[in-house]
Amino acid sequence: MITKAPLRPRSGLFKLFLWLLILTGIILGGVLLIERPLAASVCPKCFGLEQVGEKLFVDEDMPQAMQAKVSQVLVEASERVEHFYGSLEHPPRIIVCSTPGCYARVGGEGQAVVVGSYALVIAPEGVRLAPIAQQLAYMELLGRIGMVHVFAGAVPVWFHQGVAALASDDRSYSSQARPHMDQCLLDPGEDLPVGRYAWNREAAEGEQVLYARAACKVDRWMLKNGGSGAISTLLAQIDQGKSFDDVFHD
Repeated sequence: MITKAPLRPRSGLFKLFLWLLILTGIILGGVLLIERPLAASVCPKCFGLEQVGEKLFVDEDMPQAMQAKVSQVLVEASERVEHFYGSLEHPPRIIVCSTPGCYARVGGEGQAVVVGSYALVIAPEGVRLAPIAQQLAYMELLGRIGMVHVFAGAVPVWFHQGVAALASDDRSYSSQARPHMDQCLLDPGEDLPVGRYAWNREAAEGEQVLYARAACKVDRWMLKNGGSGAISTLLAQIDQGKSFDDVFHD
């Protein structure tokens, strides 16, 4: 009589799955320990933050007057970005600290920290309309074409920095809009930095000048292509796999 051997668990596959699970836990644990802005945005309560809006978190000690100011600035900044793109498809979680201690606790640096298109962490002194709008505009671009595309150089740095500067409506980088005329403060020239390292190096020598030149180049392109709505079309084409050079023509 022929008998079938009892089924045995696929121990090799089970062990592999278990090791992958352990490795994933270690990696996630490392991220949460090292990347505090990300950890704070994932678990705000773990860092003493409370939710005061749909995606807004602040430290528990923030005075009511500052909460009101933060909410108003964020509404206006979001409106600027939405007006520029036509819609706001990737609104991030936003963490705002009212004290240096809170900002240090969540791993903040400078006046704001961008966590991809997922979260924005803002210092007490960073609650200013134009800079926040600029960060939100950059994050919206990240969300529309993906961080991998951006960091792989799918769009030159001068382009996404110029877009963010224009969307912020910061008069440090562009003039008041005039019918059928550009908003340029400075001519863009022919040598705007393409990569992040080159951009940061040149920005260290004159950030305002560099942003104004990038904003001008983007603005003149928009003027030829139907306004800011052309930016959304361009980003959609890049997201679909087209190269920047194929869709951006001076």
